[in-house]
Amino acid sequence: MKGKTFLWVVSVVLVLGTAAANAMLAQEPRPDHLSGVINDFAPIAGGTTAWELHGPWSLTLNKETGKAHFTASLTMG
Repeated sequence: MKGKTFLWVVSVVLVLGTAAANAMLAQEPRPDHLSGVINDFAPIAGGTTAWELHGPWSLTLNKETGKAHFTASLTMG
């Protein structure tokens, strides 16, 4: 009797552990479109001026080909 109970408990624990592992490994699909803003500042060594870059960027992923289209529009001052 004790052997059957032990095997039943072990079986239940293994099934629950497998279900939990599958849930943790599940991934959300990758996004088709990403975008953001670039803000960068680069001081010039020994000088009194610096470069500043500002502007939006976007990346669109084509899931069929696995390629992406990247665009950025920057202003430098």
